[in-house]
Amino acid sequence: MQSPGFTLLELLVVLALAALSLNFAIVAANDLHERRALATYANRLEQSLRFARTLALSSGKRVSVCPSEDGRACDDDGDYTNGWIVFSEDDAVAAVHPKLPEPWRIKTKRLGEHLSFKPDGGATRAGRILLCSTRDAELRHTAVVNAGGLVRAGDDQAPCT
Repeated sequence: MQSPGFTLLELLVVLALAALSLNFAIVAANDLHERRALATYANRLEQSLRFARTLALSSGKRVSVCPSEDGRACDDDGDYTNGWIVFSEDDAVAAVHPKLPEPWRIKTKRLGEHLSFKPDGGATRAGRILLCSTRDAELRHTAVVNAGGLVRAGDDQAPCT
């Protein structure tokens, strides 16, 4: 006569299925977290570029965005990963953005050491800023700045190297 309940084999099968389901849920949650982080950092980057342009228009002064690890002076490596600042031509720092956590990187294309917006809102040079994950090549975002100073999301598929 069998007693009511589960056998050891049935219990092990249920535990294995539960563990497998949990594994899929964790992978999906990590993917969602990284996609949200990408959206957050891309938004932060584009907002600071738009802020610099707006500040140039409203103040009538040249306003620049440049990489800065210390939040006070520009770095000359073109790598925004360690943070960046927005400052006006009289060297007044208007905004400081901290270093991005791993695995995020920001690199520029054709922008030189820093990007400046003229008092009329135009950019000193057009170019792209690429935000990407070093863990997943699919996670990337491009901010495009045209000569008129307008900032938009781009579709650059370049690797983040």
